[in-house]
Amino acid sequence: MPVPSLPDVVASKSPADSKSLAASMEPVAFGVLGTDPNVVFVRSNAPFFLRHHRKNWRISTTLEDQVCLAGITHHVLQPGGKGVRTRSKNEEDDAGYRDSVRNHMDKGWSYLNPMDEIAPEMLPEGVKPGGYCRALECIDPLSGVRGKRYVEAWDVPQINDDDDEAQPFTFDLAKYELWLRFLVESGQVSPPSPAVVARHIKRVNRHRDRIKPLNLDPEIRREWMSRRDAVVAAYTNAKAITKLPQGTQVPMPGEDAIAAEQAAQIVRLREIAEQAMARADDAEARLAKGAKAEEAAAAKKAKAAANKVEAAAKKAAAKKAKGTRQRKSPKPKAKT
Repeated sequence: MPVPSLPDVVASKSPADSKSLAASMEPVAFGVLGTDPNVVFVRSNAPFFLRHHRKNWRISTTLEDQVCLAGITHHVLQPGGKGVRTRSKNEEDDAGYRDSVRNHMDKGWSYLNPMDEIAPEMLPEGVKPGGYCRALECIDPLSGVRGKRYVEAWDVPQINDDDDEAQPFTFDLAKYELWLRFLVESGQVSPPSPAVVARHIKRVNRHRDRIKPLNLDPEIRREWMSRRDAVVAAYTNAKAITKLPQGTQVPMPGEDAIAAEQAAQIVRLREIAEQAMARADDAEARLAKGAKAEEAAAAKKAKAAANKVEAAAKKAAAKKAKGTRQRKSPKPKAKT
């Protein structure tokens, strides 16, 4: 997938004329900052991309059947974090984060396009159709500076009845999980590989083994074990969120799949080790080159000091010899 663009890209950076700039100057109404009902009192932040790593999966909690869903995280486009930098005024809009996104793609991350419209049935009530990144007009509670608060489409602000409390938000998890399921059904996110499923099942089984020896109430034990059984079933039946035909059986990962995944990991680790060794050799060569230069400079300096000492010694010897000759051959006294 190509590197996506920012959700709020300005079509033209240059105003039509100076009158347009003059007309954009809005009068400031001091003392009435909180009268706008569509402005929330919260600090501004930076926009973000949503992304998924091939090993990051979770189990649904609101869908009718527990299924395996993609684990989604933020890549905040704030300069100074995750390789994002401040772009110069002559660079393109995505120059500040383009390299950062591509580097993370090379590490196995897949980015979701913020311009893809989400179906209304997957959005909270009252939220307009659009992408996953939404902007709210906000006012910083401390400084009073206006800005934008970027949130996910499912993170809806609520009425704040208490001025002393922070701005409340409600996250619609049920609609969010419908969208997560749609991501895999539509092919935007690839389903988990057999090796990844095996790894998650192994982790859940370790949790089960730790619960077994505990002295628990039978009812609590049954509840805990049933939860983990459902999680194992969800990972095992990962076909529930794929495009496979009805009744298609997904083979459980065997030793060959796990061995192939481990072999691929070994190859990647060897590549990383080779790159590290190359960098170390390069650094050692630069260090040796710098050490030789330092040694040459020190030798030159020592030679200059030795020459200086030798010159001073010759000068002192010449002066001493001159004094000796003067003592051996005193001038004759004048006759009276």
